[in-house]
Amino acid sequence: VTTLVTDGSAPYSMSWNSATASNGPHTLSATARDMVGNTASTQISVTVDNAAPTVSFVSPASGATVSGTVSVQVNAGDNLGIASVSVSVDGVSLGTDSTSPYSFTWDSRTVADGSHTLTATARDLAGNSAVAQTNVTVHNLQSVVDAYPPTITITSPANGTVVNRTVAVTVSASDDIVLWYDFYAGMF
Repeated sequence: VTTLVTDGSAPYSMSWNSATASNGPHTLSATARDMVGNTASTQISVTVDNAAPTVSFVSPASGATVSGTVSVQVNAGDNLGIASVSVSVDGVSLGTDSTSPYSFTWDSRTVADGSHTLTATARDLAGNSAVAQTNVTVHNLQSVVDAYPPTITITSPANGTVVNRTVAVTVSASDDIVLWYDFYAGMF
């Protein structure tokens, strides 16, 4: 038993840094003494839990390439229980879940294509927290709905022209997303 403090004036209080104690059950007691030496004591039991919870991403895996709607799954555990798990994407909150399994839905089309960091923060019932991160690459270009086809015109040679030997073929084309050219020659 270690005396933490002696206080001679009301209100009788003290601050105890439980980080100096081992995790597990402890007894806090207080003894009052009057001027003639009479004493009275009381005690309570507390459980010290300075251990952080565990937290990790189940999905998406670190280094994954994702697109569209992404299912985000997080594992979290603690000896006293998990109060909540929060997930953010590049610091922007995706939400908080207080019930296992910890699941989130992320529309990856809300961010630009490229590298992004997902962060999960688990908080236990004692107020301790732990953080896990996973990095993913967002690639939504293929999941974009494109309602308009490209436009293309052969600008030279002119339609109906007689050609021989090497002929320069020039094309004018445009589109709002991605554009490449395939050239064909032959009898159709």
